[in-house]
Amino acid sequence: MIVRRLTPDDANQAQYISSLGWESLYREEDLGNTDRFKNWQKPLKEVSDSRMWGAFTEDGVLSTSFTEIAHQIRFDGDWYRSCAIGGVVTRPDMRRMGAVRECLTTLFDYMRQEGIPFATLLPFDVPFYRKFGYEGIYRICNIMMPVRTLYKYKCDISHISELGGEKTLPELNQFYEETIADMNMALKRDKKLWSGIVNFEPRTNRRYTYIRRDENGVLSGFMTFVQDKIDNAKTMKVVRFVYRDVEALQEMLGFIYTFVAHYENVLFYELPLSLDFYLMMEDYNSIKYEQKICNMLRVGDVEKTLNAKRYPEEEGKFSIKVTDSLDWNCGIYDVSFGAGSCHVTKRSSGDYDLAVDEKSFARIAFGEEAIASDVMRFIPNMEIVSNKATLEKVFIKRPIFHSDFY
Repeated sequence: MIVRRLTPDDANQAQYISSLGWESLYREEDLGNTDRFKNWQKPLKEVSDSRMWGAFTEDGVLSTSFTEIAHQIRFDGDWYRSCAIGGVVTRPDMRRMGAVRECLTTLFDYMRQEGIPFATLLPFDVPFYRKFGYEGIYRICNIMMPVRTLYKYKCDISHISELGGEKTLPELNQFYEETIADMNMALKRDKKLWSGIVNFEPRTNRRYTYIRRDENGVLSGFMTFVQDKIDNAKTMKVVRFVYRDVEALQEMLGFIYTFVAHYENVLFYELPLSLDFYLMMEDYNSIKYEQKICNMLRVGDVEKTLNAKRYPEEEGKFSIKVTDSLDWNCGIYDVSFGAGSCHVTKRSSGDYDLAVDEKSFARIAFGEEAIASDVMRFIPNMEIVSNKATLEKVFIKRPIFHSDFY
């Protein structure tokens, strides 16, 4: 099996296996002219650029393809390169032959050579991608309720306005980056990513974005919604809902209430778990709540991750043993830290304070849960051997946000 980047000459084969794998209509198009094929030899920019990879049989038949998307994500207060994959498809008559594993192994090796420590994806099947070291550390919730239940929230409509076109984008992006500064996994956005989140011309696709400003005219929240029909009820589907503080949250809820004559329900779609409406509503029974894994993360370089991590100011040290299907990540890492710096060394044997596999490492490194929390006792393939007090100071719970799609 041969895994390589797809060239413009492979475009028709890629389109053909997509039509087979996704049972969609095959259309002969000039796909070779699109960026994902033209970029096959170019170094990708760090945000939004993409290209395609594929696995070929020995006689040159394309069996599997996927798209690599370059981006940057937040990790403990800074930006780091990351690689997303999407559009993974295999010909039905060539499945279960190890092609996806070969593709990912090749991609992870490429990432290591390029110094890219992280990989993300939006899974069609969580257990499937766990086999390759991905872990679902970003969970989201869908919350639906009658619009009438928001009656107690008031809105000064002078604080609310339509997005106002692309001229608002720099201000919107600044607000976003300030909001997610300490949120792990948050994506750096360019104009291309923003165009999938907000709509600068709502008349074209009935996707509406409104911003909220405070008394000083400073942008402090925004929401994007579309019209939907769920269970035969007209529903405002809020696909983006971001706020700076409690005042902005309450006023934006009040703005939604002004649509009470238009919509029966409001669905807050794919919110971070940090926004718990149960604490804010008087009528709990009217709320429908669904939780699920949204995006998955793969740590491609453990040593680089440990060097990038934010540690306590006071001096300390610990050792962590990592077991991984990527052999370059396996080993025991000795970490010493203090006064805003750290030092990481690696050895092959000896004692250690903590043992994890690659998936548990992603969970504690990114702060899905604090290592001190009760739930971590049930995390598989993680064992605290000693030095518990230091580990509990290092591996704390951190906010995670990664709701963009590629």
